[in-house]
Amino acid sequence: MEFIGILSVIFQNFLRGSLSARARVDSPDPVKLSVFVLKVRNLEAQNRHLSDELGKLKSKWGRETAQVKAMYQTELVQVMGQRDGAGQGHVPD
Repeated sequence: MEFIGILSVIFQNFLRGSLSARARVDSPDPVKLSVFVLKVRNLEAQNRHLSDELGKLKSKWGRETAQVKAMYQTELVQVMGQRDGAGQGHVPD
C-alpha cells in the first residue's frame, strides 16, 4: 500500500473515533457523568490539600535553612579566611 493510502486509512479511522467520541460526549450516561464529577471534585480537594502542605513545607524549609546558615556562618567565614590566608603564602611553580 502506498504512503498516501496509509495516511488516508489512518485519517478515516481517526475521524470515526472522533465522531464516536463526540457522540458519547453529546449524550453522556448520567451515572458515568456523576461518577466523573465526584472523581473530579475529589481530585480538586486532594490538589488543594497537597498545595497547602507544599506551601507549609516550603516555608518550614526556608526557616530551617536560615537557622543552619546562622549557626555555621561564623565558622565558615573563619575557615574561608584561613584558606585565603594559606593561599597567599603559597608561590605557584
